[in-house]
Amino acid sequence: MRLLFALLVQFNFSLNGDYLLDRKSLDEHVLAFGNFQHSFSNFLIFSDFIIQQPSHWDKGLLVLRPGFSFKNDFVELKLLNFQHQFQRGLVFSQVSDFQFRRLRYIRGVEIVGKHSGVGLTLLSGHLASYDYDNFLFFLTNDTIDVVRGLNLTCEREKIDIEATYIRLNRKNMPESASFQEIYGFRSEISLKPIRFEINLGRKWGVDPIIYSRLKGLGVNANLMVNFNSFNISLSGAYYDSINFWNYNLPPVITESELLPEAGYADKGLSLLCTYGVSDYYFELQLASIVNLKDNSILNPTYGKAFQEGYLKFNGIFNGIPLNLKGAREKYLRVEPEYQTLLSYYLEAHSEVNFKVPIEFGFKITWNQEDSKKYWMAEFNSGLNLFENLSASFQIECSTERIPRYNNENFWATFEVIYRFENGSFSLSYGKKRGGLVCSGGMCRILPSFDGLKLGLNIGY
Repeated sequence: MRLLFALLVQFNFSLNGDYLLDRKSLDEHVLAFGNFQHSFSNFLIFSDFIIQQPSHWDKGLLVLRPGFSFKNDFVELKLLNFQHQFQRGLVFSQVSDFQFRRLRYIRGVEIVGKHSGVGLTLLSGHLASYDYDNFLFFLTNDTIDVVRGLNLTCEREKIDIEATYIRLNRKNMPESASFQEIYGFRSEISLKPIRFEINLGRKWGVDPIIYSRLKGLGVNANLMVNFNSFNISLSGAYYDSINFWNYNLPPVITESELLPEAGYADKGLSLLCTYGVSDYYFELQLASIVNLKDNSILNPTYGKAFQEGYLKFNGIFNGIPLNLKGAREKYLRVEPEYQTLLSYYLEAHSEVNFKVPIEFGFKITWNQEDSKKYWMAEFNSGLNLFENLSASFQIECSTERIPRYNNENFWATFEVIYRFENGSFSLSYGKKRGGLVCSGGMCRILPSFDGLKLGLNIGY
């Protein structure tokens, strides 16, 4: 009986905790977030949680987002808080990304029916979004926005089809002009060695101020050809006012996951080629995203834009792994501190074993930031001191003091990590540069940090 009970009941728990102490101001940031799940047969009880207490007490936050689900081969039911994404995020995306510290929830009900490869999803609920900035989580809406959704999928051997309708009511606007809606269609066709996917979204709504009609269009297409060890992929994106009150994430087409206009006015192309044989792997990508009003993809002059080109190589030589990457990146008006940022860089990572495994890497970058030209260098290394204990350090320096990095040109950090069966504990001290980071088309500027950081990660 006990064995049967243990097989039927499962419990999972994850915790991420941080303590930050600024060296100069002595400001503190205490944060813990994670989730737990308890399952029994076809039932699942779960909850995400956030506990935040910085030095400024008015910024404290305590969040508990419980949920319940039932699932079998034909039907799935979700109640209270849950997450979902339709058409790869183009039409609707309320999915959390704990690593990027972006939390999304739907508080309501969702019913999914499935039979013979056909699925129908109905959902209704209020929306809640938590974002992270300057080491703090904060609520980005008041949870009174109401969403109604319908999604139909059909999966066959060589073709997948998905159709979606989403309606959003904004309760803090005049009732007669409070709605927006998106219709969407996605199809994926696989005929070896070719795979083609087209993803469409059309937005309609009413301007709450002048009561004019709002329109939006989103198109994302991908063509992939696979020849044994060689793959080639061509992707295109056209996003005209498709941003849906930050409740969708139009698919990105660059490795940096940067979408300059966040779905309001973006168009671009991307070419990705990969080749792998034996112990060697090559990857090449060329991509450009510009403003819709710009006439040139290769030489943009208007609005925000981003260009990316890189070549990667991964290989093993005499048992020693070597990873190389050379890249060119160009940012136009992406951050407020500059008009143009052009970067060329080379980075390498490897690992050797001199009685203990030692990892090391470096990155050399040449930047032209408007009229300012400068070099940046980064070196990092880590080694296992004992079976469960490792240490690492990172050093960055620049030939110029950079205003957007607090007019500094040297940063160094030392970190010790102790790993145990279900997690790890880390201690780091030093100065981190910060900068622009992106995930799924959303970007934020991480502030510089100089001080002590304690971290705890537990999962089982």
